[in-house]
Amino acid sequence: MHETSFFKLFSLLKKKEIRLFQKYISYMYEDQKMALHVLEYCVNHPLKPGSNKSLEMEDVYPAIFGRPLDEGKNDRKNLLNTLSDLHLYLKEFLMNRTLKSNKFSRDLVWILTVMEDQRLLDETIKVRKIRIQVNKETRTSSFDYLRGMVANYILLQHEKPSLDIDIVKQFSTDLDNYYLLLKIKTACEIANSQNLNPQQIDDMLPFTLVGMIQSVPVARQPLLHIYLEVYHLLMDETDEAYDKTTNLLVFFFNQLPAGETHQILRYLLNFAAKKTKIGVNAYWPKAHELNKFTLDKAPDVLYQTLSSGQYLNIITSAVQSKDFGWAADFMNEKGPYLPADQITETMLLAKAVIVFGKKDFKAVQKMLLGAKFEVISNEIRAKTILLMVGFELKADPDILLSDCIKFELFLLRHDNIYQKVSLPFRSFIKILKLLIKCKDPKDLLLKKLNDDRPFASHWWLEEKVESYQQKFFRK
Repeated sequence: MHETSFFKLFSLLKKKEIRLFQKYISYMYEDQKMALHVLEYCVNHPLKPGSNKSLEMEDVYPAIFGRPLDEGKNDRKNLLNTLSDLHLYLKEFLMNRTLKSNKFSRDLVWILTVMEDQRLLDETIKVRKIRIQVNKETRTSSFDYLRGMVANYILLQHEKPSLDIDIVKQFSTDLDNYYLLLKIKTACEIANSQNLNPQQIDDMLPFTLVGMIQSVPVARQPLLHIYLEVYHLLMDETDEAYDKTTNLLVFFFNQLPAGETHQILRYLLNFAAKKTKIGVNAYWPKAHELNKFTLDKAPDVLYQTLSSGQYLNIITSAVQSKDFGWAADFMNEKGPYLPADQITETMLLAKAVIVFGKKDFKAVQKMLLGAKFEVISNEIRAKTILLMVGFELKADPDILLSDCIKFELFLLRHDNIYQKVSLPFRSFIKILKLLIKCKDPKDLLLKKLNDDRPFASHWWLEEKVESYQQKFFRK
């Protein structure tokens, strides 16, 4: 029974919505006694969304009606029919709430009513006013373009004998811009997934379409312009595109729907993370500012799937920006958002990152030596930090090289599962071993470090290579 459409939808309601729905049913369907009894049971025995708890009809029926279910009296069929009616009433209730809270939805339903009922032709003047109002509004979402098309199209069909060319033009404009938005959003998603080469992506968004977007006023169509900058960001990977996208998003943030702002933020967050991984240190403060903005304006972007890696990356960005106070606050306040079985070890690692940033290397060593990590990615990070600490504390080179080899073997043992995760750390070890041996010229180390491959702790390696001095020479 818990698999019925009504139970699935009902389990998503908040307490206030449930109370309002009860009042709605009691007022609108007071004669539906069976439905009222079933609803009362559902209220007193709530199911959480996604609950695996089973509600067998044979158990539920006596609890509701005070007698066992009787197949001969069609009790099962009647209860299923009642649940179907309740599902219909619930959808009706939710739609009525939308009509009350959303003026355009209310106006749109009235437009359709006027178009269908010939007795209401005098209301056409109101329909024209609705269209004028819709056309004045800024287009900040895909739905806005659809609203404009619907308002103009319905009036266009209704007034064929006295066709207004302005209606045709506005309908055509919204149709064109909706098409442009879909094209550029699709091109951005494909560019982000890197499933096609640049030429194939350019074919999806030819220069003529780019020109059309650029000809549209930013103030009236901000979403088109933001996605055009996102497209340039993903294709060209320039600082200018990143800055333009960020500035436009910040300026229009409160006008845009959450679904759009969240997607654009994900593009920016991924791009900033990619830049820091390949050693573009100028992006540490940019990533930090973007993280703070996201946490302030759209925390769901991070908290819905806050992994240990994401949590540590946010703290690392703050540490690299020397914002230690903010890093510590974030560590303590947001740690509980992590998966329950990872909180303790991830927060320990986060503290080590902060203390390392303050250059208290002995304290970091004391924290991490002997610590146990259940999450492999956390253990990899901890081993990396310990190697960096050993180098900073000028540990015996032979011991350090031995630890590097042990780390390499550890990564190899998990390579079949964590290959993508371990690659930057394997690259890190190769450079670190060269730093320990002091046999190669500085130019060679710089060349290897500036390779396109990602390096774990690139910023630290770069700092060590800059101060590197060759002590021994190859024979």
